[in-house]
Amino acid sequence: MRGGKTGRCHRGGVDSESGSFWHNSRAKITFSAKVPRGVVLKAETTNGDIHARDLNSVVEADTTNGSVDVSTSEWASGRTTNGHVDVTIGKPVEWRA
Repeated sequence: MRGGKTGRCHRGGVDSESGSFWHNSRAKITFSAKVPRGVVLKAETTNGDIHARDLNSVVEADTTNGSVDVSTSEWASGRTTNGHVDVTIGKPVEWRA
């Protein structure tokens, strides 16, 4: 909180009460969510990390400038323009020809 004004989280993003709240400040927002088994998680950020660990659902994680760290028992994709990607998916499957 800055200057007595709070930010607000809603579907589609985060807004501040004042147009100048985010300008010239170094705010960091951390979201934590429990993802039920089978629910697809789509996580996107422009500048920051994405950590989605020990999930049991499909995960799509994208960031422009940050790291992606995902582990799930299902399928997953991770993409970044500038950062590190670490994705662990499913259990090893024996493939037979």
